Amino acid sequence: GRKIVEVPTSPHTGMCLDALEELLKSQSVQAILTIPTGHNPLGFSMLENNRRRLAELANQFQIPVIEDAMYAELQLTEPLLPNIKAFDQNGWVLVCGSYTKTVAPDYRIGWLEAGRFRNIAQQLKFTTTVAEPALLTETLGLFLENGGYDLHLRQLKKRYQQQIDTIKSYICRYFPVGTRVSRPQAGFILWLELPESIDTLELFHQAMDEKILCMPGILCSADKRFSHCLRIAACFELNPKMLNALMRLGELAKNMLPVQKDIDQIPTNSVG
Repeated sequence: GRKIVEVPTSPHTGMCLDALEELLKSQSVQAILTIPTGHNPLGFSMLENNRRRLAELANQFQIPVIEDAMYAELQLTEPLLPNIKAFDQNGWVLVCGSYTKTVAPDYRIGWLEAGRFRNIAQQLKFTTTVAEPALLTETLGLFLENGGYDLHLRQLKKRYQQQIDTIKSYICRYFPVGTRVSRPQAGFILWLELPESIDTLELFHQAMDEKILCMPGILCSADKRFSHCLRIAACFELNPKMLNALMRLGELAKNMLPVQKDIDQIPTNSVG
């Protein structure tokens, strides 16, 4: 079977390419999978120079880079960053995108630019789904051509930014002191670091009992790290029910903090 190896990653700039290069030199790596724009769950976007260098490493070591560009069209900051594929000279970068995050999750329509792996990709596509529903693809094509998609993207990004700001304000107000939250550069995923004493897997189960959904951090790592972290999505409508659920999640987290008794409240033995 395949062995997944995690590469050290900065929450601000992305994958450490020096560490990746050492890994490529020392081990037999079959492929590199990365989310350079709006990383899930950290939310960062890789610097442009690093994108160029990653494409160069792929060419140097002749190893395919699978670029997940799911959030590339949901960049919240300017200037917009190009895909790693833009720096690919010899077809070693495969970039895949989807309209599930920008148009409708139920459509399940996306695209793949496979470079030198195009023939293999076509064969795999044919043996799995053959073709997409014609009505959906034609409708989406018209949406792209008439400018409606561009207008929709601008409105969607504005809405996501507002919802991210609202959720962060609730986290600051209702979650335990010391909680840190990411500032996503693209997409709508927030990464929370709670006090280390809080087990977010236990928090997840308590929240599920109250029909509140979140993702514990251990699910975002192959070796079960980040046990005090949470992933929250900001793509849902922030109606009163959703905001109350966020408040309640913060209360549950606070209730998991160790109880600190004031010294004056500690009972003492009486002497008779």
